Amino acid sequence: MRRLLLALVLGFALLAGCAAPGATLPPGAPVNPPATDRSEQPSTNAPIPPGQSARVARSQIDDSALPGGYTEPMTVDPAGTQLTVTGVAGSCSTVAATLLGEDARSISVRLVTTRTSDGVCTAIAKLVPLTVQLAQPLGGRTVRLSGGS
Repeated sequence: MRRLLLALVLGFALLAGCAAPGATLPPGAPVNPPATDRSEQPSTNAPIPPGQSARVARSQIDDSALPGGYTEPMTVDPAGTQLTVTGVAGSCSTVAATLLGEDARSISVRLVTTRTSDGVCTAIAKLVPLTVQLAQPLGGRTVRLSGGS
């Protein structure tokens, strides 16, 4: 009886070991996929398919006023007048985008996070698309992001 029990335990251990993540990778294969380079985002100068938004080129985003920078996608509609930035909200906070101003060289957008509860909050981040209306198409202008709470 002990041998049967031992055989069952070893059999299950063997099966569990074979099903472990990465167990079937060939020798020398990377365990984690390579990180993507966000600086390789397509430019807004490329033709936009009808009805689809295009990513704003990383070179057009000035996130130096944000702590930790801005790593989420930013898009512009085909007409170039609706700019969508991605804010981060939590279980006890909301986020909003405000167009502070625009000129021939740049557009200023402020992302503001507002705490909605003083209670206990879970550490869950939600990505929220926020759209601001531009007076003129984005074109090659720089989007300057700032933050606040």
